Amino acid sequence: MMFSAKMSHYGMFLLNLVLLALVLPRCLGFTLDGSAGSYAKFPGWEPCLNGTLNFEFQTDRPNALLFYFDSGQKKYLELKLVGGIAKLKVNFGKGLVILSAGSNLNDNAWHKVEIIRNNLDTTLMVDSIEFRRKSLGVDFDSENVTEDRFLFMGGLPEEYDRELSKLSLPSVLFEPKFRGSIRNVFYSNCGALPERPEMIDSQGILGNEADLCEQGNPCLNSGSCLTTDHGLVCDCTRTEFQGERCEIEKIPSDATFLGAQYFSYELVSRGDPIVSNSDELQLDFRTKQVNGILFFTGDLKDYLNVAVRDGGIIVTINLGSGAYEAEVRPSHVRFDDGRWHHLVVRREARELTRDKGVCFISVEVDGVHRKSGSTTGQFTLLSSSLLYVGGSPNTATLVGSRVTQNFKGCMRKVRYKADTIDLDLTELAKTDHGLITVHGGVIFNKCQELVESHPITFTTPNSILTLPTWDVRERRGSIAFQFQTTESNGVIMFNPGPEGHTDFFAVEMLDGHLYMIVDLGSGSKKVKASRNPVSDGNPHEVYIDYQGPQGYITLDGQKESYYADGKDVDLSLSGIFYLGGISRNHDSTKLPHSMWAGMLRHGFVGCLQDLVINGNKVDLVATARAQRAQGIAEYCHRMEPQCASHPCMHRGKCLEGWNRFVCDCRSTGFNGDVCQIAATSLRFDGTQYVKVKFPEESSTEAEDISMRFRTMHPNGLLFMTTSDKTSDRMELYLEAGALELRVDVGSGTKELTVGSVLNDDRWHTVVIKRRAQTIELGIDAHRPVTDQLPGQETSLDSNVIYIGSLEPLTAADMGGRVQGLDFRSIKIGHMMLDDNSLGDYSGFIGSMQQFLFNKNAFFELAKIGDIENIVVTARFSTDDYVVRDPVTFKSASAFATLNQLQAYEDFSLSFQFKTTEEYGLLFYNSGRGQDFFAIEMSEGYLYYVYNMGDGSERIRANSKSVLNDNKWHEVKLLRPQTYKQLIRVDDNTPTVDNLQGAHAVNFNLEGHLYVGGVRKTMYHSLPKNIKSRHGFLGCLGSLDLNSYLPQLVKEADTIHESVVEGCKGPTTQCQSDSCSNHGRCVQQWNSYNCDCDMTSYVGTTCDEESTTYEFGPNGGMVILTHPPGKHPNAIRDNLALGFRTRSTDAVLVRINSGNYDDYLQLELVNGNVFVVYNMGTTDHPIGELFESVNDGKYHIVRFTRNGANSTIQVDNAMMQTKNPRGTQLEVFNDQAEVLIGGKRDADGNLFKPFEGTISGLVLNSMRILDLAKEGNSRITIKGDVRLVEEDNESRRKSQKNKKGNTIPDESEMQSTMGFRQTTPKLGVTDDIIFSGSGPGCHSDDEDDCTSVGSGTEDDIITPTIIIKTTPAPPTTTTKKPSWKTPCAGSECPRPRTEEVMSSTSNRGTSLDPKGGDGSNTALSPTGETSGGSVANNGGGTPVNIGLIIGIAAGVLVAILILIFALYKFRSRDEGTYKVDESQNFSYLESKKQQGNGALLGKGEETGKRGKKKDVKEWYV
Repeated sequence: MMFSAKMSHYGMFLLNLVLLALVLPRCLGFTLDGSAGSYAKFPGWEPCLNGTLNFEFQTDRPNALLFYFDSGQKKYLELKLVGGIAKLKVNFGKGLVILSAGSNLNDNAWHKVEIIRNNLDTTLMVDSIEFRRKSLGVDFDSENVTEDRFLFMGGLPEEYDRELSKLSLPSVLFEPKFRGSIRNVFYSNCGALPERPEMIDSQGILGNEADLCEQGNPCLNSGSCLTTDHGLVCDCTRTEFQGERCEIEKIPSDATFLGAQYFSYELVSRGDPIVSNSDELQLDFRTKQVNGILFFTGDLKDYLNVAVRDGGIIVTINLGSGAYEAEVRPSHVRFDDGRWHHLVVRREARELTRDKGVCFISVEVDGVHRKSGSTTGQFTLLSSSLLYVGGSPNTATLVGSRVTQNFKGCMRKVRYKADTIDLDLTELAKTDHGLITVHGGVIFNKCQELVESHPITFTTPNSILTLPTWDVRERRGSIAFQFQTTESNGVIMFNPGPEGHTDFFAVEMLDGHLYMIVDLGSGSKKVKASRNPVSDGNPHEVYIDYQGPQGYITLDGQKESYYADGKDVDLSLSGIFYLGGISRNHDSTKLPHSMWAGMLRHGFVGCLQDLVINGNKVDLVATARAQRAQGIAEYCHRMEPQCASHPCMHRGKCLEGWNRFVCDCRSTGFNGDVCQIAATSLRFDGTQYVKVKFPEESSTEAEDISMRFRTMHPNGLLFMTTSDKTSDRMELYLEAGALELRVDVGSGTKELTVGSVLNDDRWHTVVIKRRAQTIELGIDAHRPVTDQLPGQETSLDSNVIYIGSLEPLTAADMGGRVQGLDFRSIKIGHMMLDDNSLGDYSGFIGSMQQFLFNKNAFFELAKIGDIENIVVTARFSTDDYVVRDPVTFKSASAFATLNQLQAYEDFSLSFQFKTTEEYGLLFYNSGRGQDFFAIEMSEGYLYYVYNMGDGSERIRANSKSVLNDNKWHEVKLLRPQTYKQLIRVDDNTPTVDNLQGAHAVNFNLEGHLYVGGVRKTMYHSLPKNIKSRHGFLGCLGSLDLNSYLPQLVKEADTIHESVVEGCKGPTTQCQSDSCSNHGRCVQQWNSYNCDCDMTSYVGTTCDEESTTYEFGPNGGMVILTHPPGKHPNAIRDNLALGFRTRSTDAVLVRINSGNYDDYLQLELVNGNVFVVYNMGTTDHPIGELFESVNDGKYHIVRFTRNGANSTIQVDNAMMQTKNPRGTQLEVFNDQAEVLIGGKRDADGNLFKPFEGTISGLVLNSMRILDLAKEGNSRITIKGDVRLVEEDNESRRKSQKNKKGNTIPDESEMQSTMGFRQTTPKLGVTDDIIFSGSGPGCHSDDEDDCTSVGSGTEDDIITPTIIIKTTPAPPTTTTKKPSWKTPCAGSECPRPRTEEVMSSTSNRGTSLDPKGGDGSNTALSPTGETSGGSVANNGGGTPVNIGLIIGIAAGVLVAILILIFALYKFRSRDEGTYKVDESQNFSYLESKKQQGNGALLGKGEETGKRGKKKDVKEWYV
């Protein structure tokens, strides 16, 4: 009945409306054209608890806003078409209620809508189909409806775009406009009779009902045709085109994100979120970043999250029933390739039953790569109250986020559709629409310029770039960049102000945190941007926004603001904008004192990229190239840890830097990159000091100070800073053996104390660190003490630093407060106190080193004189304790023992040593079974030899050169892991021993650790891999056994022989003349050795004759044959020998290969020395063309080959070199035999035999002639070859000087100095008719040379004077020479005339090829054979027939020789005539005249010279 009455009431009301419509037809309805600004404005509706609103509509659009009413208190009603279904959103203040009714309502027919409010029920009725739900909250009442609250139909005015705050549902602005007709709009306010509201305002209402679009749609590219009073219009808003007919393609706006930028909306504080059944996200992106968030929307529990992860796309959705993930990651495609990619994500929710539904998700990239799925559960609409594009304030904690980084790259066409709402987010952000907030200065339409990331790396703290001044004149400016480092300190950027201004801007890192400092002239503002350390090696995004007196810095999305106090609001900058640090030419003391990293001289080491200043990208790579900046690399990647190789020497602490290691040497006695340089030490006697005076007063808020000291005195000043202008000071001193620090920066004094008994004569390291009011004091490795300075002052003023003591004080030094104080007469302490009294600590007595004040090494600077205004009265010293507890092993049999080395698993051993010995055992520890541990020197290199039970291993420590160079070397042997051992010498690359796969990896040692050697009886029983056969000779120090630091001499269990404290030796050192004949001096510990291999001599100083073989005219060879299977393959050959000859063409040495064509040959060609060698490619000749050697003199040849390259030197001539071009073989394969004295022809016969003597032949350290002399089985002697050394030995035995010392036989001495001349170069004397026997005078004193006469007056014609000259070489006979071993004393008989007159021509006698009897015979000048001795020793016979015959024969021979000599003299060039040539190889000359009487004819035939052979073309 109530319903019938109600309908009757409505019927009467409608009847009245019909009658009114007949009178006023224009008020019954209206038609909206659906253009962008179309709407109809009506007064607000007051539904109360029983109001109604109804109307009719007609449209062909499935999606459109029908009406919207907003109460202004986040209470609203919105009715719209969604896919032809009417949806009503109602919020009366207690929550959103959504009602849906109808279907296919866009059929261009009339449909009636009625909304009924009945208490808490809200009913939506469409064409008699109703849907009812309860809606909580306070009803709209009249007093809460303000005058500017209206009901809009079809759309809202465009003015609301700028007044979003007036809307409770801001998204209503983006609903599609209604196009169609509306009629019969009635309100029932608070249950009153329905009445037609008056239209207040409108736009886009058509006066002509004719639809011009029915004749055809002229709009292109899916544009919508609209009929308006002004004619036909095309709506292109939802297309990618523009123009009157949507014919022009839009240029899409792109947005560039650099990691700290993003844009968003946040609807929680503005009104209700966007709630939708279906969503669609479309965007284009371009990036080279592996990970980064692209898009997020939702609330705290429901969300849609899209990101790039590992080069793929990952989508995460949660609608309350659990997260769903879809990932698109093709196997052959990556989306972080710097190219544009198109991404589409769709979600559609369908309600299956009440509160149950299904959600379908699809992901598509580039229209090719797809992934789809679904999830079921509780039916929930997606509520979009938050939306982020490109990033968020904290991506790592964002719900559903699978990445931690913001996006870096470009996006365009970012469109988000939620049901009927279509948001072009890129365009909204670009146009600063009120819905979207842009964070961090997103850069628009510069993607091509900005997207390419070209990073740089500052590899050293001194690497910098410079840019123009940052332009902030308009009180606007921005800087964006990304950095990456593992180092805690460094100035990243700095721009000073004009001269005389305090303005500046800086960004720096200190102690791992990022700071921005800015000063507008009224005091600096220091903003700490990081909450956690950023020296973690990860990329960090920074964005700085300057807006006059205020601004902010964003680090990885976290924003920190600043506001400058004072009246200065402009930042005035000028000069250079520094990147990566500050120029070394810039005085750090003049930097702003709030720039802590700058004052501490820290440059930035790490990566920098994506630098954008005021929206313009800076090409860092091009800038670095243009400035030719040093230490800047064009890449950014993180390397493996650098400290794993333990590069720091002398126990320096290794710190991981950015792709580098940093050695902290403060606690060592060394400095340098790897703590390799001995630090400068100063000794103080209590009155001495170091005074550093700054050019100007310095003011700092941060200090890093460290030093080392050693003393036996309990009191003393270590250092003190003073100021002329203020009472600020910092004092560090010893008092009663403890360390005390006193600091006063103007607001009170703070004292800190650490340590005790520090006067123990050991080195101690002090570290002081101050950051504003926080002060820290540490000693050695103990935990530092930290405290806070009192008051608000933070700056320490100083202009002088005193170290060790104070100079005699003056009024100026004390700031005018005291005069005439002499430090040496009183104890100077805490400067002047308020009562004018002084402290009671004294000057420092002891040593200091490593004094560093804000990275200024004042001791080193003072020593090299590289700093002004520094006074040093202390004494520089080279401290003996740089090497800790050194000892000297003075004997090869000396050693010491310690307790067993604890090295079962992990262990460390380090020590320092220096030696000149190539060999020696340093450490040895035996073990159970086969286990042992050893370190030894072998051939100048260090070897680690061990056995853990899995077989013996011998590892050579890597070093660039031999270690027996009498220099200190540091060795570290570490086992940081079970399966890895490292041994390292100095700063060389460590040798890594990988134990992976080993069955036994633990040492089972027992017994003592032997240091420096073992007992003599133990060497023969040591493991075979230990090569040492004696102990270590040299110095050993700084021994560290698993952090046990033994003092070897004091703590050793046993000391055998000479082990002494300190490093003493070597006492004898190599000098330039230590070795003769170009011998190489090899330094030993307390002596030296001479290496004579390349000299042809032997002896301790290379001054003794070596083994000599004479090769006769009949030809012969000495042959060395290598045993089968032991033929060496050599990449290097060294050959040296000495020889005498008059041969023109001959082969001295030939080396043949067994199975290859390789060979090496030393020969004479036209009297010149040549070597030709071939390793399988071609002949390589090398020779000396300017020195003829077939002159009968002694010559030395030195030849070396290294691969195909070679050198040759004859005597002291210039060394000749050969470096063949092209690809060459380098190995002499299969060396089978060495031929000396000739070579074989094709038939095996001797070819090109050598005639003369060869001495001291050494081939690759093998003395072949010595092996021949010893009768070695590998040596074969064939033909006319004899050993000469016996004659030399007998001669040396026979010749003694007055003191009984052996006088060397000059006739046999090998000398490259030539033979001594006893006549002037241009004159001729009677030397030429020498007719004596024996070698002549060997004494250095002329008085020892006597004339031995014949007893007649003919002596003047036939002299037998023994002169000081180099005699001829020995005879070629294999018999013993005719001279006898002289006797000594009065028993010696007087020499016989026959003996004295023996001609030197005897030496031309050769071995009879037919055979001889082997008797000791000598031929007389007449050819007769004389006996080996004279029968009458008494000399009693007055007349000796033999003597007379001998004299006559001697005279005849002398005349013949004189005639021959005169003939030769007249026929030779005067400048080249050799007066003593007849005494050298005279047997060769005699063959040109006549023989000795034996085998004369055969001798002449043998002595004939054939035709000169053609020289091979490689000699040309």
